[in-house]
Amino acid sequence: VTGVQTCALPIYLMYLGLDAMTQVMLEAPKMLHDQRDIILRCLDDLDPTIRIKALELLKGMCTRKNLVSTVNNMFDRAIRSPPDEEWTNMVVQTIVQTAQRDDYEHVQDFEWYGGILLDMAQLDISHFKHGGLIERELVTILTRVPAIRQFGVENLSLLLSNTNILNCDIKRSTQWKILRAAAFLCGEFPMWLPDKRLAV
Repeated sequence: VTGVQTCALPIYLMYLGLDAMTQVMLEAPKMLHDQRDIILRCLDDLDPTIRIKALELLKGMCTRKNLVSTVNNMFDRAIRSPPDEEWTNMVVQTIVQTAQRDDYEHVQDFEWYGGILLDMAQLDISHFKHGGLIERELVTILTRVPAIRQFGVENLSLLLSNTNILNCDIKRSTQWKILRAAAFLCGEFPMWLPDKRLAV
């Protein structure tokens, strides 16, 4: 995604506006409902402080009704051009924190969430900070939600041969930790493996 300036306002005024919205969110979050599209557009802003503030706001504004569209919008903006790996890592962390809130109260479709985790696991960045976080999430949801185990194991088995993850620089990236979740879950639920030889 190529960055754009979301409006003609000076950066400091945009930031102050988003900061004011943060205070409103803490006291009366429903008042921000009509501002959601504006905040979403801020995820495309050139200025990282604006993007980060918008990300924080959207995390706090999530409800059961808008979780899927909000998280999908976050993920769609995770990779920027030119690359900004700090931003990508922040989006990954925020998506997980958003889904985890109140013990996954707002997540109604765990297969969708598992798909988001799998997509984030394969993001092509050299400094992947949150491999351990995704590892724990995959183990948690497949252990707690039997209905998605087949979907999860079938897709995780493919990660075991993902060359980008296998070849990541373990000194700079924690992406390899996701393979531990894949190996553990494929071994724990081998009945769902498309190729049973992977269980050996």
